[in-house]
Amino acid sequence: MERTAQRTAGNFQNALDYQASLRVPLDNGRVLRIRECDSEELLNGGACANASSESQTAINKTASLAVKWSDSIEPLLAGDYSDVITIRVEFAP
Repeated sequence: MERTAQRTAGNFQNALDYQASLRVPLDNGRVLRIRECDSEELLNGGACANASSESQTAINKTASLAVKWSDSIEPLLAGDYSDVITIRVEFAP
């Protein structure tokens, strides 16, 4: 994941923490669920998001990414906020 801004000191912040989870429906009817990962975990490599379909496929299936956040304790600085979350799917023999 890439974050566009760094945290600030003082009474304001310019980043909003969130949790992301992924669901991938498999061809055998099961659903691969990747647990909620905190944004800080994703920034540090995203080990929380590793999962295996155990040799099952997901051909022409639509996955869903859910992102949620809580109200910030510290006020946010005015501006635009964005993170880029990259989801990589790999074949494992």
